[in-house]
Amino acid sequence: MNHRVFIGLSVPRNIITDIQSLQLKLGKFDWPVVWEPEEKLHITLRFLGDITDNQLERVKEITERITADTK
Repeated sequence: MNHRVFIGLSVPRNIITDIQSLQLKLGKFDWPVVWEPEEKLHITLRFLGDITDNQLERVKEITERITADTK
């Protein structure tokens, strides 16, 4: 089975609040934009594309090892 995968960071609550405020202000311009809901906001570090189950397990192992000492 393939999975569409990216490596990303969660966005802090205070930044999400700022983004939502900006979305409201920009919404007044009636641009053809679809804003992502709060739960989908993130910072993509690297998009990996479609990967297999085996590749996904390897990506998990590597990212867990790299981030083990990171908050």
